[in-house]
Amino acid sequence: MKILFIINALTIGGAERLVTNLALHMKNEKHDVELLLLSNRNSSELINKIEENNIKVSISKYTKVRDIRNYLFIKKQIKNNQYDVIHVHLFPALYYVSLLKRRILKNAKLIYTEHSTDNKRRSKKILRKIEINIYKKYDGVIAISKAVKKTLNDWLDHKVNIEIIENGIPTSDFSVKKEFRKNNKIRVGMVSRFAKSKDHLTLVRAMKYLPNYYELYFAGEGETFENVKKEVFRLGLQKKIQFKGNVVNVNGFLNECDIYVQSSNWEGFGLSVVEAMAVGLPIIASNVPGLSETVLDSGLLFEKSNVFNLVDNIRIAECNLEFYSNKAYERSKFYDISRVGNEHLKYYKNIKDKKI
Repeated sequence: MKILFIINALTIGGAERLVTNLALHMKNEKHDVELLLLSNRNSSELINKIEENNIKVSISKYTKVRDIRNYLFIKKQIKNNQYDVIHVHLFPALYYVSLLKRRILKNAKLIYTEHSTDNKRRSKKILRKIEINIYKKYDGVIAISKAVKKTLNDWLDHKVNIEIIENGIPTSDFSVKKEFRKNNKIRVGMVSRFAKSKDHLTLVRAMKYLPNYYELYFAGEGETFENVKKEVFRLGLQKKIQFKGNVVNVNGFLNECDIYVQSSNWEGFGLSVVEAMAVGLPIIASNVPGLSETVLDSGLLFEKSNVFNLVDNIRIAECNLEFYSNKAYERSKFYDISRVGNEHLKYYKNIKDKKI
C-alpha cells in the first residue's frame, strides 16, 4: 500500500512518536510510506530517523500549523499522488484534509486518529454539528484508548464508527534497567511537555514530603514550565528537582531513574508510561481515564492532584522496586509496535475492502 501520514510536526509528543513508529514499521513491512508535516519546527532526531530509512518527508515552510496556507500546501502535495491510505493525526490537519475529500481525494481512504479525551473545541457547542460532518468525511476513525473512544462518541452523538487501536513503541529499542538506588538515591522521573493536560505541580509538591535522598528529573518543555519552576523555588526544592529540557535520548533518561511518575489532569493514553514500562521502571500514574487503562494493575494509581496519595504510592514503590519493575516490563510487551502496527495495517485493509 502507498500510505501518507499527515501530522502537525514531529516533536516529542505521544502522537508524533506514534506516527514515527508506525511509519518505520510499515516501511519495514515493505509498504510505500511518506510523511507530510504542517510546521517547519520539528525534532531533528525524529526527522533523521525517518529519512535514514528512506521515507520521504514533505515539510511546510510555515511555522504555525494553523496558517491557512497549509491547506494549499496539503492540496499541492497530494493532488498528483495516488495514495491508498491517508492517515491524519491532530487538529487542524483534521479539518484541512476533510475539506479535500470531495475535491481531489476520491480514491484514497481517509483515516483519522483521535489522541485525547478532551480539547478546546468541545467547549463550544456550536462546533458540534460542524465536527460531526468533519469526522463523517473520514472512512475510518481510530481512538487510542477506550476513554478516548467514549468521550469522542459522546461529542459526536455516536454518529461515527470508531475503532480502538492503542499506541505502540519499538520495545526492543529500550534497554532494561539493571541497577536501582545508585549512590543510595531514589530518582523519580517524568517525561511530558509542560501543558495544562499535565500536572507537574502535584509531583513537585510531593517532593517536599519525601526524604532528602529523593531526586526528581523532568524531561520536556512547554507553556506551563515557568509556573512549575516558580513553585520549585517557592518550596525551596532547587537541589532536589532538575529540569532536563527536551531529551533526545529518552531511553538514557529513563535508565537514570528508579521510579516513573505520570502526573496528569487528563490523558488519552500515556505513551511515555509505556516507554518507562519497557525500561522496567515501577509506574505510578494519575487515576484518570486513558492513563489508568494503560497502566491497569501493572503499577500504582493515585487520585488526581492528591499530593499525599502520590507520596504514599512513591514510598510503596520504593519498598517494592523489583516487584513493580517486573510487572511494568511484562505489561510493555502488549504495546510493542509490531502488534500495534499490524493492527493498523489490518484496519487499513478492511477499510479498503469495505469490511468496516
